[in-house]
Amino acid sequence: MHAFLRKVRDVPREQLEEQQRIWARDVRELSYDMEDIADIFMVDVEGPDAPSKRSIIKRIFKKMKEMVTKVKTRHKIAQDIKQRVKDVAERRDRSSGTDA
Repeated sequence: MHAFLRKVRDVPREQLEEQQRIWARDVRELSYDMEDIADIFMVDVEGPDAPSKRSIIKRIFKKMKEMVTKVKTRHKIAQDIKQRVKDVAERRDRSSGTDA
């Protein structure tokens, strides 16, 4: 995606075909969404620091719970990004008349 956007960036807008402009817009918006998703992930996973006087067992369980939460959240984010990339690619393929 980044390589495509760099390539499109170097071409004057009026020289791009409409399909290329639409694809560039979709890819750019997708990259913004991916950044937003990563920010939301960081907020969801990063919580307030635990009190320093907790017992070792409580800290271990807390750490295990955080790890499971991170794995689940990362999986959900990856699935969401994968689907969005697939949707954009399918729109591009349909508009260009090629089959993937």
